[in-house]
Amino acid sequence: MIVNAFIFNPCIAQVNAKYHILIETDNNCNFEPLNLEDDLIWYGIYKSDSGEYIQRISVTFDERPLDSTTYVSMVGEHFFWTDKTEKSEWIIGTKSPIEPHKVSRHGYPRSSFGFFYPGQTKTVYTINRLPQRKSYELNAIGTVSEMGRCPDFKDYTLRLSDKYDKWKSQNLSKDIDFMGECNMVELIWFGDIDFDGSPDLLFSGSSNSRNQYNLFLSSEAEDNEFVKLVARFELGNCY
Repeated sequence: MIVNAFIFNPCIAQVNAKYHILIETDNNCNFEPLNLEDDLIWYGIYKSDSGEYIQRISVTFDERPLDSTTYVSMVGEHFFWTDKTEKSEWIIGTKSPIEPHKVSRHGYPRSSFGFFYPGQTKTVYTINRLPQRKSYELNAIGTVSEMGRCPDFKDYTLRLSDKYDKWKSQNLSKDIDFMGECNMVELIWFGDIDFDGSPDLLFSGSSNSRNQYNLFLSSEAEDNEFVKLVARFELGNCY
């Protein structure tokens, strides 16, 4: 059995059939149908006073909202909603169960990190006290010829490196096909979704007419990788 989710461009979301992500939006956005298998298990990331937690949820896709007490995302002429009254930070669907746990300490608003400008560095880490707990350095490199909110630069690269061995690094830019209006992505979330002691990352590239989210998970990384792109979600023509 297949259920319909409504996503702006159906060809972009199928990065890894094991994972899907959804963003609950305040805006009305244009979507097109995407087939999702009905054996996906849905989880939401929710804020609390002590951080962010992942919780098992139910997600419904339909042509009308369930009731006025549930947070509803309007997508064109269709809707999706969860069984929670509060809005999630974001939603992940997976074919493997995830134990509820604390995924992040920060709980910052998405705007806190902002663009990753050439020369900028941030430490990304996990709070879970596992023996294999790791931290990485995320930095952007590029040659800048003129500064500004959208600087003029070339050879922009988003690089993830071992914090204690800078020779070990991974180029994340090659897996992101839309960097946004300034050709720079924003880091909007990091934490430990899969509870393996290594940080997972969620990036956004946005413009006036398009917003693309890319999720990288550490548990799916292959040889010589720290993380792997596993899911993509795109909004378009929101108002």
